[in-house]
Amino acid sequence: MTVAGASPPRIAFIHIPKCGGTSVAIALRRAYAPRLRSGLDRLLRRPPVRYRGIEATASVRASTVTGIPLPVLRTALLSYHLASDNPGVVGGHVPFSRLIGETFAPRWRFVTILRDPVDRFFSEYFYNRYKTSDHFRIREELPEYLDTPDAVRTSSQMVNFLTGRADTHCPPSFDEAETAKANLDYFSVIGFVDDMDAFASRMAACFGKRPVLGVRNTSPAPESERRLGADPDIRRRVARLCEADVEVYHAARSLHEKAPAP
Repeated sequence: MTVAGASPPRIAFIHIPKCGGTSVAIALRRAYAPRLRSGLDRLLRRPPVRYRGIEATASVRASTVTGIPLPVLRTALLSYHLASDNPGVVGGHVPFSRLIGETFAPRWRFVTILRDPVDRFFSEYFYNRYKTSDHFRIREELPEYLDTPDAVRTSSQMVNFLTGRADTHCPPSFDEAETAKANLDYFSVIGFVDDMDAFASRMAACFGKRPVLGVRNTSPAPESERRLGADPDIRRRVARLCEADVEVYHAARSLHEKAPAP
């Protein structure tokens, strides 16, 4: 990896739900796409480095209006921004695909954060179960929810977002899980929720500046409800649902361990 000090960065952040991405997106915008251009940028007539966020709620509304499946629509929005000649940071709950990697990886650096899939599942469930907005809100109690198609989508988010597959309510196939693992090779930086300091260091090594990470979007679920995530039977059921994501997560960990230290 080379330090992007001489030219403005082009960073595409693939935000997998409940992997600390809200705070990461804010940190990336502040570090690499500040609202104000520096005096040197103006003197050298460098183009402004912009942050272009693909909003989750807006994209859901657009999908409803157009009838375009949400993953397909978000992939198109991501491709549109990556096709721009302007540098900057693009981010959001947008799926990655092999075609996007092959087309844009020479000019853009892809970044993502991953989390233990079982822990990530519970975090997404409790957040969507107890939040006040209707965006992907869950109505079922946890044991009932585990038997729904939505639970399949929730348990497969790493495969969903690393392949761009459209039918997210069906369990991932073996080939889809293998594609997700192979697509990790397109990412310049892969971080992990349990070691965000290492993620910040790798970003600094790749882009010449260290992002300052905070914490956002804490769970609205009461502690008494979150304890359900520790129930052994429920955890076993969730682990079975998350088998494909667990494979991808372990593959990413292996890549991370083999990569040179920042």
